[in-house]
Amino acid sequence: MMRYIGHMTLIDQWYNENNITGLLAEYRKEHALSLVLGAGVSLGFGLPGWPQLINLLGTDLGLEYPDTPNEKQYLLKKAQWLEDQYNLKNNPDVPSGQYSFSRVVRDVLYRDYSMEPDGKELLESITALCCNTKYGQVDNILTFNFDDIIEERLLSFGLDVSTRSFNDERMAYSDVTVYHAHGYLPQHSEKCSDQIVLGTTSYQQMCHEYWDWYIAFTSMLRRNFCLFIGISGDDENMQKLLTTAFDYRRQHSGVCDLFWGASFVIGADAEKEKRWREWGIFPIVVKSGKEIHKRLFNIARYYASLNRYEQRGLW
Repeated sequence: MMRYIGHMTLIDQWYNENNITGLLAEYRKEHALSLVLGAGVSLGFGLPGWPQLINLLGTDLGLEYPDTPNEKQYLLKKAQWLEDQYNLKNNPDVPSGQYSFSRVVRDVLYRDYSMEPDGKELLESITALCCNTKYGQVDNILTFNFDDIIEERLLSFGLDVSTRSFNDERMAYSDVTVYHAHGYLPQHSEKCSDQIVLGTTSYQQMCHEYWDWYIAFTSMLRRNFCLFIGISGDDENMQKLLTTAFDYRRQHSGVCDLFWGASFVIGADAEKEKRWREWGIFPIVVKSGKEIHKRLFNIARYYASLNRYEQRGLW
């Protein structure tokens, strides 16, 4: 094993697995590594991806969106249309505890939840990065998922976890803070977000009416080195966030690494890899979710492994 040394300013350095592992381990050691999670993290638990969630909502509500699937921004517009139609038939300002649209979404979200998930290994390696050691830890997680699967896993390892969402201003000290950018819908709690970001209107509302919250969670994208897991990059709202973060970094950052983040991409896809690089994020191409799990564990134990090599006189 080779020791990671210095910043990575040359593109060839990024294609060396040990270099990336060492870089991410160094940022973790300095408490400067944030995880950004998407639907791919929860799929192994039987939860639907975003397109499937929108289509299931339409079926459950008995509503058929009038426009064609080929329309630009089809899913975003369909999501907003479903929420609008539901609120036309129901009072959107229902008191807490009654059936708001967010609770309808929660019912659909966990319908096929599995206690014996295929994605258990991935969450274990994410948790390993969050465990506090003398080699640092991940303090902050930004998730675009509604579910509380990551919180439950962290709690099961004895970590103190605080959760924040855009219409919840509470802040408490904890080992790990999980920011739910689009709202929070825990499976076994009534502490659901009264509002969630699902379509175009709700996204714009979050950016304007909850500006302080928008600044709070996007500050991670501007401040820390970010590792993206389970995110396709196809969502237009996500693309706006990444473009804004990249523009900010170009204007305000000094000399540093060639990229400000890295994203796991399953399967070689030249177009997708190019898009991530255009956002200033290096695409780490892997063959499967199991390889992501392995790479994350290697980050968590990087310095411990180096110490063992040094003690044996191999370094």
